[in-house]
Amino acid sequence: MLKINYKIGMILIIIVVTLGLISCSNDMDDSQHYPIRIDKETLYTINNGHRNGEGVFISLSDEQLAYVYTCFTSGSKDSSSSDICYIVSDNFNRKKWTEPKVLIKNHGMQNIMSVSAVKLKDNSILIQYLEKNDCNNLQIVQRFSFDSLETFTDIKYITFDGYNVVNNDRLLYFNNEIFTPISQHSCIDNKFNSKGIMKLAITNHQGNTDIIEIDTNNTTTIFQEPGIVNLDDNSKMMMWFRNSTSSICTAISNNTGRFFTEPTEGILKIVPFSPSSIKSINKHLFIVYNKYTDLHENNISYEKYRSPLVLAISKDGLNSIDQEYILENNTSLGYMYTSIYKDKDNILLAYMIQNKYNKFILKITKIKGLLQK
Repeated sequence: MLKINYKIGMILIIIVVTLGLISCSNDMDDSQHYPIRIDKETLYTINNGHRNGEGVFISLSDEQLAYVYTCFTSGSKDSSSSDICYIVSDNFNRKKWTEPKVLIKNHGMQNIMSVSAVKLKDNSILIQYLEKNDCNNLQIVQRFSFDSLETFTDIKYITFDGYNVVNNDRLLYFNNEIFTPISQHSCIDNKFNSKGIMKLAITNHQGNTDIIEIDTNNTTTIFQEPGIVNLDDNSKMMMWFRNSTSSICTAISNNTGRFFTEPTEGILKIVPFSPSSIKSINKHLFIVYNKYTDLHENNISYEKYRSPLVLAISKDGLNSIDQEYILENNTSLGYMYTSIYKDKDNILLAYMIQNKYNKFILKITKIKGLLQK
């Protein structure tokens, strides 16, 4: 009887230790190891000379993936005429895409541009973009599609005053709420004020929107083009800001976006006034940005301060960088307005390339197998 109890006891100890090891492994949740080098492939380009880009990837079904973007019809300025276009891939490796089609015709006095979109829990799609009318009137449009972008609900504005900038691929959808980071500007005597007022619009499942202002009054830093992501704890969020320092500035909320700390400078050295893109994927932050270069160099060109284009990965909420990869490094070109999408074990990136002659290329790139364990 004693021998039997001894054996049972040893078995119980082994089971407890094993469960403990499994529990510790799950708690750490840091088993993802990223490679030193990446395997990237160009999937698609649009090179018609027009300004194309500033868009977002959105899943239409298990296999169909759309890229919805701004397609300018003439000129290259933010005030030039443009529509919203889209392309669709329905094959596994994303090497085949449809020809571009106009999705939404221009209904602004100048244009419609800068597209974001999210798929909601009921599989409907919220698409959001900007309607530009003049220097003091840039409005945020929200519309829904219940048939995979075939048709849309009527135009609904969530802002009414001022010049309200939202970069492409900026929406966060969490807990049945839609979070829209906004930089509100003004014009005086038709001169654009580059210093923005940082805001966050929170739209609930009933379609009601509250707008919160982020406190940036205690600094002379110029803030523009914010973004927002979840951190490890879903109630904890981080906003980041394009700004006039040489670092990414961030602010933290611990109560689901209702209050944020004052923005502080982070660890990544960036080119001032160059927008960055950040997505939370598997609880890690994927950051695409123009890495800091020597801004004291004389006569630095527009293209050079938007090159190189770099992908960085942070496992700890941007306190440190685990890996960093150069995506593009031609200093005669500028790379900007990146959208980031998790496609199975791959990462898809779409960004705009500009040369000194104001010619543009839209490029879609796949980083193959980056999320494989």
